[in-house]
Amino acid sequence: MIKPCVKCGSTDRYKNGACKPCAKAGIAAYYQANKESIKTRHTAYRKANPEKHNARNAVWAKANPEKVKAKNAVIYQENKENIKTRHAAYRKVNIHKYNALSAKRRSAKLNAIPAWANNWLEKLKIQELFLIAKVKSKVEGIPYHVDHIAPLQSDLVCGLHCFNNLRVIPASENISKGNRTWPDMP
Repeated sequence: MIKPCVKCGSTDRYKNGACKPCAKAGIAAYYQANKESIKTRHTAYRKANPEKHNARNAVWAKANPEKVKAKNAVIYQENKENIKTRHAAYRKVNIHKYNALSAKRRSAKLNAIPAWANNWLEKLKIQELFLIAKVKSKVEGIPYHVDHIAPLQSDLVCGLHCFNNLRVIPASENISKGNRTWPDMP
């Protein structure tokens, strides 16, 4: 004979004589009643075993990339102004680093202009692309960039700064692409 649930009388037994819904409700009530002591115990465990905690978190993050991405997006939105302020302060203190990176980029761009493309018509076509990006940004309400299809600076390939290697794409796509992707990449 099957004994019924000790709480609701259901014949679906789970743990300690209770059905699954009643067992879950009991566990939730226990956690609610002992929230602070459980939190203190968990914090002490994390501090005592950081390697285990970090390893478990890494496994979970690898198994749930969409949840990690959603969580990071929420955290970013909540701290957007704080992040911008910190970034501006860092940039102000480390302006020499930004100037060096900017100079490196300008140099790479100058070195990537082939002799056959260094004429007024080529420059006009490139200026036109930048104008198209500006107009598309205003019309569509999302930022557009002029992208080098084959990146100017990369460990594997170095493209040219000429009209045939440029295109107008949404800024988000250009930023996510970085200098890591290009057509026909191995």
